[in-house]
Amino acid sequence: FSFTNDLAGGDLKGNITINTKNLNYRLATEVNKFDLNFINQYLKELSNYGKFRATLDANVKASGNFKDAQNLNASGRVEINELHFGKDTIEDYASFEKLVVGINQLSPKDHKYLFDSILLMHPYFKFEQYDNLDNIQTMFGKKGAKASAVNSNPEKFNLVLEIGKYIRLLSKNFFSSQYQVKRLAITDGETKYNNFALNEKFSMAAASLSVLADSIDKNHSRVKVYLKTSIKPYGYASVSLSINPKDSSDFDMSYHFQKIPLAMFNAYLITYTSFPLDRGSLELKGTWSVRNGFIQSTNHLLIIDPRVTKRIRKKDSKWIPVPLIMAFVRERGNVIDYEIPITGNLKNPKFNLCDVIVDVLKNIFIKPPTTPYRLEVKNVENKVEKLLSVNWGMRQYSLSGKQEEFVQKIADFLKENPASSISIHPVIYAEKEKEYILFFEAKKKYFLFLNHKTKQTFSSDDSLATDKMSIKDSSFVRYLTRYCGDSMLFTIQQKCFRFIGSSLVNTKYKQLQEMRLHSLQFYFKQNNTGSHVKIYPMQSSIPYNGFSFFKIKYKGEIPAAL
Repeated sequence: FSFTNDLAGGDLKGNITINTKNLNYRLATEVNKFDLNFINQYLKELSNYGKFRATLDANVKASGNFKDAQNLNASGRVEINELHFGKDTIEDYASFEKLVVGINQLSPKDHKYLFDSILLMHPYFKFEQYDNLDNIQTMFGKKGAKASAVNSNPEKFNLVLEIGKYIRLLSKNFFSSQYQVKRLAITDGETKYNNFALNEKFSMAAASLSVLADSIDKNHSRVKVYLKTSIKPYGYASVSLSINPKDSSDFDMSYHFQKIPLAMFNAYLITYTSFPLDRGSLELKGTWSVRNGFIQSTNHLLIIDPRVTKRIRKKDSKWIPVPLIMAFVRERGNVIDYEIPITGNLKNPKFNLCDVIVDVLKNIFIKPPTTPYRLEVKNVENKVEKLLSVNWGMRQYSLSGKQEEFVQKIADFLKENPASSISIHPVIYAEKEKEYILFFEAKKKYFLFLNHKTKQTFSSDDSLATDKMSIKDSSFVRYLTRYCGDSMLFTIQQKCFRFIGSSLVNTKYKQLQEMRLHSLQFYFKQNNTGSHVKIYPMQSSIPYNGFSFFKIKYKGEIPAAL
């Protein structure tokens, strides 16, 4: 046989011999860049929306029986290239550049799973949480309801489900069989997690992710697997695993997450405590030894130099006295080293996050001698770069009292030292700044509509009430949803943009930066030291401290007066 896909591209050729009496077969086939676009017709039955594309290359020889799926003996090479699956042709939920599977012998009936290599290049996966469901459930229905409905209909054939069933059947006895993978590699991977269910967007990603393992063989005493990744916007992670290939409940593991800024979790801190952090980093490391499923482990959580900033007051934000708690901790040092032993077994580990939080509070206030955890606070050198800077809160455009004193001191120094000069480098958290502007302007427009007011009659008290209003206010959300009338807008951010438009956000953002520069320049112009100040173009970035700031550089050693 030989045929070409004239519409989408690619060709498939080979030969097959079938015994019509017992349905035994022999197959040799070669596939070149065969377009898998036909999968979309089956995907439509399983999902509310979505697009799929990929191409297939293969060179496979196989023999078996059509009556028995496990009666298969195959060898060869299979490649899936440029796979993309997601909301539409632009936004991917999952993708990869190439998957290569080199098969030495695949024979489920003989319990042989022998692979030369399994290579996955540039995989990508995105998971998003919304107020109600997540991006996977919005596509396939709650808990996969659409797929379950199709699967439960015996008269309905769906190729995607049948492929899934066949792969599951082929791999059913994998771990109890003789298996070998000479080389397993995942390279240049990326995973993204976005949470839109909070009062503001939380985003974190693993980038340049790699997983490497050589000689995965059931005949070996141990199999070693290594994982490394950088964490966006900041941080690194590594995991080392040594596992018994004959018993997955027998393994040793070490892990290390480091240089992760605490400010990265401000979306959670604001929602559940009302207090963001503007300094500090997190480190988590530990070792596990698991035998017969029973866990012995040591886990260290280090919180380095945490600093709480001004409370953000929203009507639905929970309140916890974080500054008071941190005052007790920081009296003993600027690093918290918290040891959390996780024991028990893999099915029921003895660890509960709520217990940990309660024990942290007990250690701070009561210090019971029998606590199962250990809280150590150590003094370490603060590694935060020593520099002059002015931090800006979200939507803040005027200097606080302390900031005014600080800038005035710099201006006075330049006046007294005419040969001195400084440069100002604005580093702007543009994405977060625009999100705050977006929320305020959308709430403001709703407030004006609700109270029959105009922009001219919008008072400072109205502004304060608008700012305190929850972005997840039920009446506001219902109004937005009706206004947009688009079921494909899943997040409050998308609905707000549809409500007020991106041009207004960009205009307000530009005005905010201009007012900040004006506030800062005022003191230098006032005492005629403006010529000693050079202002560089704004740099859009994700600052380590979670807030926009103006970095002030002084050539040479910073004088004691500053």
